[in-house]
Formats: sequence, C-alpha cells, structure tokens
Amino acid sequence: MHRKIENTIKLVRVYEWIEKLQVSLVACFILLITMPYPWRFLWALLVLGLYMLFLGSYGYTLNSYCDRAQDAKVGKHSEISYFSDRRVLIILLALALFSLCIPLSFAEIKIRLLGLVTFFLVTFYSAKPVRFKERGLWGISVATLTQRPLPFLLFAFLVPCDAKLAWFLFGWLCFIGLVMIVAHQIFDFENDKKAGVYTWAVKVGKGGAQRWLKISVILMLAYILAPLFMKGLIFGSAIALTLFIFSNVAITYSGDALRKA
Repeated sequence: MHRKIENTIKLVRVYEWIEKLQVSLVACFILLITMPYPWRFLWALLVLGLYMLFLGSYGYTLNSYCDRAQDAKVGKHSEISYFSDRRVLIILLALALFSLCIPLSFAEIKIRLLGLVTFFLVTFYSAKPVRFKERGLWGISVATLTQRPLPFLLFAFLVPCDAKLAWFLFGWLCFIGLVMIVAHQIFDFENDKKAGVYTWAVKVGKGGAQRWLKISVILMLAYILAPLFMKGLIFGSAIALTLFIFSNVAITYSGDALRKA
C-alpha cells in the first residue's frame, strides 16, 4: 500500500507543482492584505489550492503519459511504468473532470472561460496533434501561463481585489514562470536532444537559451521594484521585498542553469 501511494505521488509529480502553488498563494496573500476584512475571502484560497492540485496533477501526469517513450530513452519518470495504460487514463479522466468542474461551477462567464482556456492549454502542451511543447515560443508561453499566472487569475476573479495590483502580480508570476521554464529546458537540453523532443531550447541552442534566460532574470528583478512607484515607499518596499524573497528559487535555479556548460 505504501509503495502504491509513493508511486502515485511520483506519477502526479507533487514535488514539481507544489512550488507553483506556493508562489501563487504568495500573490494571493498580497492581494488579500490590501482588501477590507480579508478573512471573508479565505475560502477562495481553498478553491485555488484544490484547483491547482487537480490541474497540476493532471498536467504533469498527462506530460509523463505523452512523453513515456521519449522519457524511457533517458531514464526519466520511470514511475509511469508501474501503472497500466488503462489505470493512467482513469486517473487522467478523474483529474481532468475536477480541473474543469471547479471553474465551471461558478456562474461568471470570465471564470468559466478562464477554466476552459487553461484546460485546453494544459492538455495540448503535451498532447498531439497540437503539442505546444515542441512548437518553439508557443511551448515557452503556454508553460509560463498555465503553471502560475492563469490559475492565480481564478482567485483574482473570485474576490473584490485591487485590479491594478492583481495584474501586476500576474506579470510577476509570468516572469517567474518564464525563467523557470527556460532554465528547466536548459537543464533538460541533452536529454531532450537524445530523446528527440524538440523544445524551444533545443531549437535555439543552449547558448541562445542562456542569453534569453539572463535577460529575463534582469527584467524580472527590475519589474519587482515597480511597487515602490505603485504603492508608496513603505508598503511598496514591503511588497517588493516579499516578491524578491519568493523569487529566490527562480533566481537560484536560473543561476545554476546559466553556469551549466
């Protein structure tokens, strides 16, 4: 039983999507503290947490399933071999239903559209015939948007928040997602080449991807300073410092990717 639970956790790749949830919750908490009576909207955090749990598990499981032949060539994500195709498809169906049902359970059309668009992008990031993953900048863009910014918008649409601040935080999450996916593709460069997965990094070359990553990190650090001009010196400094602290994982990961020969 313990082994089955362990393999299931590996299959849905909890350790890969949990960081996305954490940084998205940071953005939500910043929105909450600018609102009157923020405790009235804690339920929206629970909604977001459940949504990202199901959507993240769905996206990563589908990615492992669609890439199982390529991953086997380089010894990645072997946990999928512990499950029959039928069982994986049942798991995917259950995760897909929950991922769709959460946004579709709300009456507002913008929330429903957000849920449908996000689900489409997550599905066809890995799945054929679209497979955004191997369509150059489309792959970078889809991975950037679906893992943090678009789920965060679900929370922002559910609460009466400061719209300008919400869109600013959306931009910060876009930067986090961008530097993380570019760094990830740099780390996976050799494996992807060997497996025949033609990601954006494989197409532009490792050197080109590292140059893009360096520019993206610099722009992200400059972007983090914007609250000083938006919210005043004291509150703006607090927001900027918070964003910098929670950008540290992306900065460190990017630094390691830039040093990779």
